[in-house]
Amino acid sequence: MDDDNTSSEVSDSEAGFLYDVFDDAIASEGFQIEGYEIIRELNRGGMGIVYLAKQVSPERELALKVMLPHYADEAGMLDRFYIEVRAMASLDHAGILPVYEVSESDGFHYFSMKLAEGGSLEEKLEKGPLLPQEVSQLIREIANALHHAHQRGVLHRDLKPGNFLFDSAGQVYVSDFGVAKLANAKVSNLTQDDSFVGTPNYLPPEVAEGVSKATIAGDIYSLGAVMYECLLGKKLFSHHGNFASLLRAIVDEPIEAPRALNAGVSKDLETICLKALSKSPADRYSSAEEFASDLARWEAGMPIMARPLGFFGNLWRLIKRHAVVSALIGALAILAMVSIGVVVNARLKARENIQLRLHESLLGQAKTERVLAQPGFRARVLSQLEQAWELSPSLRVEEEAVAVLTKADFVIQKRTGTSNSSDEMAWSPVQQDDEQVRSIRWQTESNQALVFYHSGSASFWCAQEEEALQTWIPAHGQSVIADFLPNERGLLVAGSEAGITLCQKDGVVVDARFPKLAENPRFLTVSPNGDLAAFGGSEGLAVLDLNKREWIWSQEQQVARCSPLWTPDGRHLIVALGEKKRAQVLHAKDGGEALSLRLSGWPEQFACDSEARYLAGALDDGSVAIFDLMTERAIARLPYRASHIRFSAEENALFVTTSKGDVMKWQVQEPIGYHEWPREGDDVSSISGAEISPNGQWLLVSGTQGVEVYSIAEQRQTGFYSTENQRIDAATSAWWLPRSNGQILLQVPGAWEVLQVEPTGKLVFSHRSEARLPGVKLKAIYLSGDWLVEEKNEDGSSVSMIWPKGESQGALPLESGELASVSSQKTSSQNVNAQAKILSDGRIRVSGRRALTLTPPRAIRFEKLLFTTDGERLLGVGVDHQVVEWNLRVLSDELATRGFDVSLSQE
Repeated sequence: MDDDNTSSEVSDSEAGFLYDVFDDAIASEGFQIEGYEIIRELNRGGMGIVYLAKQVSPERELALKVMLPHYADEAGMLDRFYIEVRAMASLDHAGILPVYEVSESDGFHYFSMKLAEGGSLEEKLEKGPLLPQEVSQLIREIANALHHAHQRGVLHRDLKPGNFLFDSAGQVYVSDFGVAKLANAKVSNLTQDDSFVGTPNYLPPEVAEGVSKATIAGDIYSLGAVMYECLLGKKLFSHHGNFASLLRAIVDEPIEAPRALNAGVSKDLETICLKALSKSPADRYSSAEEFASDLARWEAGMPIMARPLGFFGNLWRLIKRHAVVSALIGALAILAMVSIGVVVNARLKARENIQLRLHESLLGQAKTERVLAQPGFRARVLSQLEQAWELSPSLRVEEEAVAVLTKADFVIQKRTGTSNSSDEMAWSPVQQDDEQVRSIRWQTESNQALVFYHSGSASFWCAQEEEALQTWIPAHGQSVIADFLPNERGLLVAGSEAGITLCQKDGVVVDARFPKLAENPRFLTVSPNGDLAAFGGSEGLAVLDLNKREWIWSQEQQVARCSPLWTPDGRHLIVALGEKKRAQVLHAKDGGEALSLRLSGWPEQFACDSEARYLAGALDDGSVAIFDLMTERAIARLPYRASHIRFSAEENALFVTTSKGDVMKWQVQEPIGYHEWPREGDDVSSISGAEISPNGQWLLVSGTQGVEVYSIAEQRQTGFYSTENQRIDAATSAWWLPRSNGQILLQVPGAWEVLQVEPTGKLVFSHRSEARLPGVKLKAIYLSGDWLVEEKNEDGSSVSMIWPKGESQGALPLESGELASVSSQKTSSQNVNAQAKILSDGRIRVSGRRALTLTPPRAIRFEKLLFTTDGERLLGVGVDHQVVEWNLRVLSDELATRGFDVSLSQE
């Protein structure tokens, strides 16, 4: 069920970045297809992404469909991709989207095709039904193209409005042969048996019932369903709320006559539509050409070949459709009962079969939607899963529900006007004489504004004043740039004759002891704590230390594309530099790159939420990109040209002010039952162990550089202790001491050190124990307080021993047979009756009181998995020191609320 669309129109559901499925195959700088320039994304489906591209030779714009590398090695997916290519390339008809080139480049399988710039039929129908004459002409053109495909052994099998595209002249094209069937047999034998395919509202009754193979008659029915929707503006059987009842309606429920819903439909046009929609394949048009011919007769005012059925005709069709049952009515009663039982049983089995196939199809759709994560995907996926559950409750449905609940989503709430919590003020600075405003920087707390003009000058305004309090005239060849200092400390101004200056709000210069600017920057932004200032322009980016009055680092010879953005904590600077379309997150202290995020256009401004979790960028291609900085993934692309973007901490939403002045509110739907703890620094040391304190308050993670302590309640790192006295590559071993008040035993060469966790979570050195004997290595500390140690003998052999309560006196040697039973004792990190296992596909299987299968929202290679002491939460420690948390109780409750029976997990 591929929903690809080569239209250049942008819909609200599009997402225009490389999602999780591309991460392993595309470098941060993007990707290249030889001979093509990728301009922007047009649409994406379950199998590929369609781009607007420019071909080098011959020079032309076209649509380029690239298969998701994630699926290239998946069974059947590559074959399906090339089935679509072969199907389209084998057809040479004015009504079928032509394929120009099929190839592969650096592992990317792709094909290029004509660019359909006029949108899709699905988009046209969003405005309502079409005029009858327009419907007839449209369906006739499609039917002729479809007949051409049928003659060459190609069944489409997924005809729907989204697969009919228009060029700029209004010519319609049939596209998306992703589930087509190719046949070497003659047209009359053009049938194929396969798994459930197609879109339910356009599914032929014989396929919905599971008793027939795909046929030409099936494509004709689907085209008739499209015609019905064009005439009435609604899908067939759209009043059915779930797929199971929809399938039953397709098979058994009579179709409501179009004229009963739209009096403007003529009797003959209604007859043509209903003939194509006959329940029995034999009663439909024998070919798509015959379908088109009847439409042409209607358009010319000639008599049509199809004839409406009277009462007796409908009765006869009913008898023919249920021929076996009808014949049995006149048979002997006993024989009739037996025969009817056989027929009914066969139909029940067929219906069970189609429901099972639909169940699998819904699961596949849900997974694709989850992976692509287009805005609003959570509600769509959960709806699909609820329908799949209704068809057949299963663990796989529950697992997919958990996976989608633990991903963040953005949901649109459209409205016009200005948000009450927007950064845009309810007042505007008075226009200067003949001065055109280039941009405005607001300070909401004090109701003030810095206004920048195209002439290069700038002014400072207060809301209650009718005139600017201060105006700065630019130095020769420069433009004035400025920013507010935090905590009402004044302004930082540059580009005037005075150079870089600190000013009071009335413009009085407080400090001018700053180095001169080497070039004319366009942007200036001060860090949240007021210690640093970033200057950017055509010559690059430079950061000034406002306390030391010196430049601390610069990125030269790289154009700064828009104003840099400081993260709320001031530790990173978000910029767009150079010739590659990307957002770079740089370390504030030295300019080193923390991460790089690919963009589809040049950024005009950035916005970040208060916790530095989400980054939004307004791009010059008419879209807003949203990234999850925690997962380093693009999560949405909003189809708006934005004049202003801003995150609201109070409303947990992104406000986008469009170029038309509308304010679009995108509500953040946080992950449910999943949280990634913020990381401290970029620790690349190896992890050797992890334990939860006996009181359940702290998480201890040990690595080659030392030990870290995290507050489980606050979900953050609170302390670090460096093991500087041992080799840099040596693993640090550390354990919680039972019945101690937050003490950690650290094993270092020649000794043991005891660390104390203070109430704030800070780690401090307590004392050093010289009790460690040569050749003695601590292996584990149990809740009982006993130690398991390994002692080496002079001959090089080793023996395991138990030190009662950690004392070497009274040591008990262990035989090899006893070691296993002793090792099964619970340590402080194993004090709950639950288990977690990492599966081969990266998912995590949790068993115990709460049994769930967890799919991490992104690829994390976990080193350790630990349960909190109450068993309600599972912590995962990644090799990159990323700590994530699943709240098993919250997830279980959420599943139960949505009707998924979590008791199935116990099976």
